[in-house]
Amino acid sequence: MGVQTVEPDQSKSTVVVQGAMNPPELVEKIKKKLGRHVELLSQNTEKGKANKDKENNNKNEDSDGNTIIS
Repeated sequence: MGVQTVEPDQSKSTVVVQGAMNPPELVEKIKKKLGRHVELLSQNTEKGKANKDKENNNKNEDSDGNTIIS
């Protein structure tokens, strides 16, 4: 668990942090360390990603992209 990657984007003034963590705690730690404004722009979870993958696996499609109902 913990931070896996940190990718700064100076043109957008953002930082993308990936890993297993508590996002509100991370925001507070960064605020204290840098003394700057920090906000959470978005949050993706593996749990949500797994649910989307599961939904997609239930769909059967042929090579033309047509849904097959059985």
